[in-house]
Amino acid sequence: MGVVTVGLWAWSWAWPCTDAEVLLRAVQVSAYEAQLARLRALLERGEAHRQTLEYEVAVVKRDAAAQRTCSEDKMADLLKHNQQLEGKLTVCVCLSRVQKEQERRAEELRVKTSELKTRTDRVEELEREVEVRTRTDRDLEENVESERAAHLESKFNSEIIQVSGGVGGL
Repeated sequence: MGVVTVGLWAWSWAWPCTDAEVLLRAVQVSAYEAQLARLRALLERGEAHRQTLEYEVAVVKRDAAAQRTCSEDKMADLLKHNQQLEGKLTVCVCLSRVQKEQERRAEELRVKTSELKTRTDRVEELEREVEVRTRTDRDLEENVESERAAHLESKFNSEIIQVSGGVGGL
């Protein structure tokens, strides 16, 4: 019985083998062991590559989670800022409305002031007219009184003349 030991492998055959067969089997075993070593090395490189990829995936997931958190924080800040701006816009709109209302009231006040000035001017004009007419009425009353006095004097003189002429003619 022949025993062949090649590397880690040992075979024993129950049948008689020639040296050429043993040598052939040894070469085959050696080739298989080399192929097995290459496959193990390839497997180890594949395992190392898998671990590297798993690590990279973990790093990417961690970075993505950090970016997502940062993005969510930025979104929350933007929403808060947007709400503040909307509040300021509401205040601005209200102030704009108040300003427009004040401008409208100021215009109404200008119109009423103008109307009041026009009416005041008209009242002053009418007062001057009343004063002129009052003077004219006083002057006319004075003329009427002086005419009446002149008429009474003339009538009195006529009566005196009639009375004197009537006494002398008797």
